[in-house]
Amino acid sequence: MNTQTSKKTKTIFIIAALILILGLVLLSKVVDQMGGDDGINSTKTTTQSVIEKDNVDLPSDFPKYPNSELSDSWMRDTEETTGSSFILYTDDTKKMIFEFYKKELVESDWEIQNEISQNFILNVVKDDTQGYLVVSDSTEGRSLISITLAKTKK
Repeated sequence: MNTQTSKKTKTIFIIAALILILGLVLLSKVVDQMGGDDGINSTKTTTQSVIEKDNVDLPSDFPKYPNSELSDSWMRDTEETTGSSFILYTDDTKKMIFEFYKKELVESDWEIQNEISQNFILNVVKDDTQGYLVVSDSTEGRSLISITLAKTKK
């Protein structure tokens, strides 16, 4: 394997790991907000209905990057939260995409709580919805936009 392919493979692995970690952090925040615990010493028993769907659309108040293609999306709905994830692809640069989202999210009344510019990651919140946006390189040489949102029900 040549050095460039090795670097791309490492980069893709690191980005995938970051997305997984960010998803776990988001999930733990949602559980904390719901007053849950880690379940180790829990005697609480709950029955939840869970609905899972594929091919869902971005929320109407979350901007879609121009000239991007929605590749995959899914939603998981429970009694406490609705979580959804979206994967989009575009031929534009990561920097262009990141700058678009920083501007458009604020204009759409989303608050950027945390920004990691060198890794193209945004942590956003609006009302009872929080989420993460990550822009990375795909294996096809295009830019990949990963959006994960969790809405807490009241």
